[in-house]
Amino acid sequence: WGAWDINTAASFYHDGVNLSELELTEMLPEHRSNEVLNTLWAVKADAQRPLWHGRLHLMTEYSHTGRDDVYHRMNMKPNTSSYLRRQNRWSGSISYRRKADRIEGAMGVLAEVVDTYPDFPIAFPFADVSLLGHRSRLSLSYAMRSSMPTYGQTNGFAYHNIEMLSVEGEPDLHPSLTHHLQLKALVGSFYGVIGWQRVSDYIVQGVESKDRGEYMANYHNLDLANLYTASLNYNHSFRQWSSQYAASIHGQQLTDGNRKFGQPVIHLQWNNQVQLPYGITALLNAAYHTSGHVGATWQRQSGQLDLALVKETRNWTLQLRAEDLLHTAATRTIYYGKDSEYNRRCYADNQRIQVTFRINLGSLSRKNLSQPFSAGRAERDRL
Repeated sequence: WGAWDINTAASFYHDGVNLSELELTEMLPEHRSNEVLNTLWAVKADAQRPLWHGRLHLMTEYSHTGRDDVYHRMNMKPNTSSYLRRQNRWSGSISYRRKADRIEGAMGVLAEVVDTYPDFPIAFPFADVSLLGHRSRLSLSYAMRSSMPTYGQTNGFAYHNIEMLSVEGEPDLHPSLTHHLQLKALVGSFYGVIGWQRVSDYIVQGVESKDRGEYMANYHNLDLANLYTASLNYNHSFRQWSSQYAASIHGQQLTDGNRKFGQPVIHLQWNNQVQLPYGITALLNAAYHTSGHVGATWQRQSGQLDLALVKETRNWTLQLRAEDLLHTAATRTIYYGKDSEYNRRCYADNQRIQVTFRINLGSLSRKNLSQPFSAGRAERDRL
């Protein structure tokens, strides 16, 4: 449309089961509250055009999401309006990007209105600037964003999907407000990131001790969280072999009333790809992380080693994958509740062999879009 490049999209999503009363009574009570109906419909429009040797970008989106707990609606609590079962969200943004010689930058603002949180801020600025060089790039970005609770975190009814642990949402959970500052550097084969996030009303999960040795997990807002990230990646190639080395550290300082806690977690990753005869590709991936805090929980150290062989042609793909060769993917987590410290060692045997065969029928692509264009993606993730 003239100089404008306009794209529109609409989405509709519905899933779930509506069991009869007879079917519900034949089920265990622990499983009844897991029966839900999810609905989403959304529309989105995106427009771009050249302006002043740069590019102007406009976006608007409206979405309606709903979640209906079938059993509790019919049998326990007919009035569930306070449990965040329906939500309407409108968002719109305007931004401008321009490149001049070796400097490229963008700035803009995102507006967001959510009917379930009428008093929450609606304007969120963002900006970034980059210095470009030969095989190098240095970027600094800032963004202010909101993070709405998921429907599972605001579920007002307890549900039991683990024998020893039941989960209950918090209907009055507040959205989180994040200030995100990030520095990225690309120099040759090295890529590094340093990031900081300051999060108000940070959402975490805690566990409280109940009767008969049972435990109830629930979600709540912490006062403040400072999250730190630093990572370094290195890519290496030698003939038919390519490898990627990655190391990162994630630190946090969480504040909850008079309580402060946090210890960093170090992640190490090594991914390899080797081209073998007959068009076969071998993949060898290894990962390890130390113990430390993840949210309000303490995650113990674990590691994993995977191997895969892939044969791909124009019309089909065959993959043979062996996961957790060293039997190392154990999860040991300590949950911190209000009045108790709960230790639970949950060892999951992730060793498996998987065979995948896929027929390639081709795909549709939108070359003028840098990323997939869909409506209501964020809201569907919340369902």
